[in-house]
Amino acid sequence: MPVDSTVTLKAQTKDRNGRTVAEVFAQDGTNAGLSLVQQGHAFAYRQYMNQCEEWAYMNREKLAKRYHVGVWRFDDGIEHPWEWRATNRAAPH
Repeated sequence: MPVDSTVTLKAQTKDRNGRTVAEVFAQDGTNAGLSLVQQGHAFAYRQYMNQCEEWAYMNREKLAKRYHVGVWRFDDGIEHPWEWRATNRAAPH
């Protein structure tokens, strides 16, 4: 999807900071989030998946992991961002 593409947002909910959580669709109907997860460029963010097709996101993440693409090119992938934040929130400075 080119940088200057027109997209459609399908708002799902708000996060704890009041930001809109949405799925992003290209003009041809392609779900940008699913594409990113399948290419290994994003994780299926489990906290908000109950508002969308959870099985599709989890399936795409499993495919990316199986074929070692993107973040999954490492044996066990990389640490999920939400796990990193939780660990570093608790760490003394």
